[in-house]
Amino acid sequence: MNIWITGFNLSIDTVVKIENRDKYERLHAKQWKSIGSKGANVMRSLVALGQCPHLIGLTWGSTGLFIRQLLQKTCLNPLHLHILHHTYGESRINIIKIDENSEVLISAESPKTNKELFEKHIKHIASLISREDILVLTGSFPKGLEIKDLIPLFSKLPEKHIWIDLKGPYLIDAYKYIPNGIFKVNHIESHDLTSRGILPNTLIVTSATRTIAYINGRHLVVNIPEVKPVNTIGAGDVFMASLIYEKVILSQDWEIALKNSAARATASTQTLGVSEWDENTAMKTLKSITVFRSS
Repeated sequence: MNIWITGFNLSIDTVVKIENRDKYERLHAKQWKSIGSKGANVMRSLVALGQCPHLIGLTWGSTGLFIRQLLQKTCLNPLHLHILHHTYGESRINIIKIDENSEVLISAESPKTNKELFEKHIKHIASLISREDILVLTGSFPKGLEIKDLIPLFSKLPEKHIWIDLKGPYLIDAYKYIPNGIFKVNHIESHDLTSRGILPNTLIVTSATRTIAYINGRHLVVNIPEVKPVNTIGAGDVFMASLIYEKVILSQDWEIALKNSAARATASTQTLGVSEWDENTAMKTLKSITVFRSS
């Protein structure tokens, strides 16, 4: 059984964390670069949990080559990187500014992909996927790509083997094709779905202090202790990766899986990187997490 993750908007994230302002009103900050996109974050988090997932991605230009180099350092098996590289254009570079009271994301757009090459790429990957595998659909797509372009991938699998952590409008389209998939959303995306009368059989709604899960008619509320975050970027992706690990690899029941995943996601907000959270810190947080059940 293999885990396949899509990351079609791979980027370089430059994070600037404001430390202080001097008497001349100059801002002083720490900065660092990392691979961006939900797909890359989920992959890195699964690697931190000892797994070796496959990543299906797109890159462009010299920035894309740099992203590939970073991915090769992260992935335990370079053969698990299935990246379609374009020689034209440049992959996204995002700027994330963090200060004491806010986080501001300045997000660029990826160029268009070569549709013909993309279709061949997806068909090739579909030939590698087996019915026992897991597919994780994440993030957003470059202009010109739609959910239906991935039909060769998800038509190979039972819907319950497809985990969906897409952004905004892509969730609506995903439900048309994969209504019985496992959907993970934030509270705004949840409202977008339910206002259209869409309630998947498995829907996980996350926020900083609470995760609400609707699972085949059951209702679980996971209450998370408030912490002062250092950095919240990628916490939802840590949650998603951990949930897949708990359910797919460890075969845990939903309550345990949700609690452990919430603990790891919360622990990740105490660090400066998606894959830098500490399992011991997560397990300390776990002691303060409570669950309410109803049917």
